Amino acid sequence: MSARKDWQKFATNIVIILTGAILGWGFAVIKGPGTILVVTAGLALIVFFGSGLYLYTFEYYWRIWYRSSFKNPEIRILNGYVTSQLNEQRCARGYTQFTPEDWRVHFEGRQDDRTYRASTIFADSIDQCRFGVIINPFGEYYPEQNPLDLTTFESIKKFMSGGGIFVHAGGIPFYYSWDSKASRRHPTSKDVQFYSEVFQQPNPPQPTPSVPRIVATSRFMGPATNQGRTPSLVDTLARKNFHLRTTTSTEPYTTTVSQTDIDRRIIGNIATLGETNLIREFRAVTEESPRVIPFLRCRTNWSDQDVFPLCAIRYGRGFLVVAGMDFDINPQNTRLARTELEKVSAAIVRLTSNICSELQM
Repeated sequence: MSARKDWQKFATNIVIILTGAILGWGFAVIKGPGTILVVTAGLALIVFFGSGLYLYTFEYYWRIWYRSSFKNPEIRILNGYVTSQLNEQRCARGYTQFTPEDWRVHFEGRQDDRTYRASTIFADSIDQCRFGVIINPFGEYYPEQNPLDLTTFESIKKFMSGGGIFVHAGGIPFYYSWDSKASRRHPTSKDVQFYSEVFQQPNPPQPTPSVPRIVATSRFMGPATNQGRTPSLVDTLARKNFHLRTTTSTEPYTTTVSQTDIDRRIIGNIATLGETNLIREFRAVTEESPRVIPFLRCRTNWSDQDVFPLCAIRYGRGFLVVAGMDFDINPQNTRLARTELEKVSAAIVRLTSNICSELQM
């Protein structure tokens, strides 16, 4: 329905602009009030009906094409490489242990009234995807073709603008870009600045006391990560491009998910899917984020307000689906991780089904 409203608004603006231009041209060039009136009225009618017919036809066929993308949706899963597996190191995973193959098998085994064609793709193939769904299974990492100009990230935004659904599973979207050739990560936000006191040691035998100086430093992460500085949670790509605000938890938090009637409007009841209604919230989207469509909500130990561990953000004609959860598999939370995967997959299926049904109206 939003696509139709966009085209109606666009068509109205075009008609107003062209009619005004014709009127201005008529009064400036053509002599004689009768001639001006007839010519202007004729041209205005031609422009009005011509542009309206063109835009209606364009929208009609665009909706058919767009609907076909979700009638039997293609599920594309990033495989962690940019162009080839030969000379590249696969993308690292952050707060998830599910591989691209885990996601693919999960969709291929789904029984529905539609056919799901799941496959893995290289990052440089995103521009060739015409709508459908792309899943980034690497958590807070994503494979980037060029960490300087963010070529892959721009392709992802273009994909969503055209009507595609991009699914991010685990933590903050696009928190690290992964250089598969250099086998290293690049924070997409600035370094966190910490301030410490550095004391000036006096030179003996000077009796003057030490004078403290406050200097800015960057905290380095421990040797287990082997990857340098701590990036900021504020000026991330998700914040700057999608106005996305998230919780700033440093550790996953186990909590119960629920849904309101509004949450169930698009994707139905998914809170009880899987083995439990518990999830491990990690950097879920908060209610301050604009244009959020909640799918699941929960409470944390730091706020009385609901946060959204699974939601969608409208971007252009498409969506960014964010799963702010911990998908790590270990003996303590294997069941929770698999349940989270089931809930996210069901949300994708029902969102695409809802789009397909909506476009039949």
